[in-house]
Amino acid sequence: MLWCATVLQQPANHAQPVDVHLVQPSTRRRRFGPQSAFCIFALPLLSARCSWHPGIGFTRHPKGSATMRVVSEQSEADLRRREAANRVHWRYRELAANLLRVVRGAGSSADLLEQMAAVISASSELKDLEGYWPDSSVIEGALRLPDPGSRMQARVEEGRFSKEDIDRWERDGTLDVNWAEHEICRGVLQMCASGLLQQSTHRSVGHNEFRDGVRALNAALEKQRAHWAPIPEPPTPKPKAKRRRK
Repeated sequence: MLWCATVLQQPANHAQPVDVHLVQPSTRRRRFGPQSAFCIFALPLLSARCSWHPGIGFTRHPKGSATMRVVSEQSEADLRRREAANRVHWRYRELAANLLRVVRGAGSSADLLEQMAAVISASSELKDLEGYWPDSSVIEGALRLPDPGSRMQARVEEGRFSKEDIDRWERDGTLDVNWAEHEICRGVLQMCASGLLQQSTHRSVGHNEFRDGVRALNAALEKQRAHWAPIPEPPTPKPKAKRRRK
């Protein structure tokens, strides 16, 4: 049987809570109106604002009650934690990007100390909210160079690309180019980092990775050229020349 709830009307400025009682439509139908009754599917919304008391029914919480404040405080705390984690993510990236540019010969070296202070400030704010400093997973997630496979998979899950797009890029060599460029970037980064510390062994590892990436890139570009090259038309057979009779 379908149950409904009747809200006992009270003045808007009434200080006492408003009582809400469950009734059967068949026995109390005359008391239902378009503004005072609603079906049972609305009761979950009502329960967020009311409390059940045996023998009394639902009692609406006064405006600004403690229960409503707890829900609000929890959502605001989660929002502050997400914003703090996002700030840590981008402060690390801004610092790392400027460092790479300075190593390259560009960038703004005068902003490095300020960016380092911003990283410490954002990490300290996250520690105050979470109770611990950003761990290695947070820092690596902000700084690690994403590989093409992870980027493509994330965009497929977001709905930006489809499985058919990935298959087409695999056939025409686009994915091979992306992987080769990724390998080149890894090798160059290794060479730069090892060169700063004069680590010849690690620099040679990066150099080998760089050369492997260059070879893979040349092969991928050749695959792309072969895929997009126009199909040559078959040669038209020449008519046979007639022999003259002597």
